[in-house]
Formats: sequence, C-alpha cells, structure tokens
Amino acid sequence: MDIIHELLTNITEIGGVCILWIGIHFICANLYPYFCAHISIMGFVLSAFTVHAPHCIALRYAITNGASVITAMWVAIGTWITAKLIFRNRND
Repeated sequence: MDIIHELLTNITEIGGVCILWIGIHFICANLYPYFCAHISIMGFVLSAFTVHAPHCIALRYAITNGASVITAMWVAIGTWITAKLIFRNRND
C-alpha cells in the first residue's frame, strides 16, 4: 500500500503542474484571437496595431512558452515512468 500511495502522490504532483500549464496555454490561445486578431475585416486592419500591445505580447509569450513547457513535460513524464519501471524491476 505504501508503494501505491507514493505513486499516487508523485502522479498528483506532476499532474498538477501539467494541468496548470495546459490551462494557461488553452486560455491564452483562446483569448489571443479575441483581443489581438479578431476574425473580421476590422480585426484584420487593427491587428497591425494590436500586435505590439502589451497584452498581445504577453498572450503570445504564454502560448509559445506554454507549448514548449507542455512538450518538455511529456518528455519528463516519459522519462519518469521509464525510470520508475527500470528501478522497480531492479529492486525486485
């Protein structure tokens, strides 16, 4: 039972960070078209001016870095699972 409890604790810690970054990426990716590149003729014209606005820069930063962090997290999760399997088999 201790092994299961430890495993669930580790998964919760890793999963919480993943869910946070996925949420940030999802929210920013949906806010960017609304605030910075509205889908209309007027949005097309105004996007040349709004692209340099601080909120648009922040949203792009969150989208780009969020995607990079999520990609790195998949690698980290795969590495963590592999390490757990390898070291668990060595101990048995």
